[in-house]
Amino acid sequence: KLIARKKIPFNGLTLVHFDSHPDLAPPADLSIEQFSDRSILLEELSISDWILPAVYMGHISRVVWVKPHWSDQMPLGTQRIKIGSERGRLRVNSDLEYYVSDPDSFGSNLYETREFELTVIPSGYPIPSLTSPWILDIDLDFFSTQNPFRPILGPHFTKLKNLFALH
Repeated sequence: KLIARKKIPFNGLTLVHFDSHPDLAPPADLSIEQFSDRSILLEELSISDWILPAVYMGHISRVVWVKPHWSDQMPLGTQRIKIGSERGRLRVNSDLEYYVSDPDSFGSNLYETREFELTVIPSGYPIPSLTSPWILDIDLDFFSTQNPFRPILGPHFTKLKNLFALH
């Protein structure tokens, strides 16, 4: 909405994302063609899947995910990731386990691609230099949520985590 109202630039934005989850999966129920319909996007996108469509449409070119110490969905560091269309759906061509383990996220034959930079840093570390216009996104679970499965599974959590890890 802020882009449409010309309150922030149309493209080249950096997103500084404080969250206990990456929220970097593509929306499962939207086709690439539906991205051109603003009303569909506003209706269908949620708090957990709006970032990659904004990247694909060129609004965001860099994502800095600041994560709590216990969050381990993605490794620390910076990498370039390609995003594009595969069979009419938004997919990511990245070797991160977060994407490879999800057939609705990973794609190997992408077209109409765009590249973005992803930096993952732990809380308490300085945010890398922000030279482009930026957006601050804070999900309150960053401050309060722990891994929800750990207390439920107790001592079995580690065994299951090792059993289902990708090797």
